[in-house]
Amino acid sequence: MPAIKQPQGLSAWPGLTVVGEISSGPRQRLWRGDLSGRTVVVHEVLRTPEALDWELKLRAYLGARGVLSPGIFPTALGRLRDGRVYVEEFVEGAPPTSAGQYELVAATVNGLHRLTRGHPQRPGFLCIQELLRADRGGDIDLALLPKAAVDLIRQAWTKLPFLPRVVVHSDLRPDNIRVRERQCVLLDWDEAHVDPPWLDLVELPNWEPPQNLDCSRPQLELAALAWEVAACWRLEPAYSRERLRQLRRRSLEVERI
Repeated sequence: MPAIKQPQGLSAWPGLTVVGEISSGPRQRLWRGDLSGRTVVVHEVLRTPEALDWELKLRAYLGARGVLSPGIFPTALGRLRDGRVYVEEFVEGAPPTSAGQYELVAATVNGLHRLTRGHPQRPGFLCIQELLRADRGGDIDLALLPKAAVDLIRQAWTKLPFLPRVVVHSDLRPDNIRVRERQCVLLDWDEAHVDPPWLDLVELPNWEPPQNLDCSRPQLELAALAWEVAACWRLEPAYSRERLRQLRRRSLEVERI
């Protein structure tokens, strides 16, 4: 059996051993590990140190106020990371399935947004409003896309509300949510940044925009799809091109509403 390729810097956590790789993607690699008898997840992240520090400090701030993400195990020196590597608890539980569980998820996401109004932007990222004029921010580089695709993306964003600005998780797929004992834990904060809250809320079933938002859920879903196309184009090109085809179809449908 070949040896497991491990990240650098594991010695910063005495007693940590890597058991096997969980996944490898364009933004990070994950391993399952054992830390003195506790099952953990080891992350090696491809973000800048500043962007990673922003995420880890944010999660500590939110966790102290009841918005839960996996707990982070500090190094022997008390640091949250060593280089690009950090270690977090392995969270038991299952993705939400019922209406009651999604009510719990919605309460957690609303808490995230409430606690982060005015929070500084993640280093290197831009919000949707800024990307109407600028090309690069975070994972997005609109200069790499065909002009027709950029026009379609910006058209989907132009008439939507840009305020308030809060921290959005930005990847609320069911696989990134765990429900356990009336608690909701949000996983994989790698794409979190500051933007309007609807970018998260449209991912929740049965959520409807309030009347004072002056736009429909289909319009918001279209804008969130446009964000996904832009954010994945460089790192996940095949997936992004498929989503672009969906964006073209959905744009025509929304125009008819």
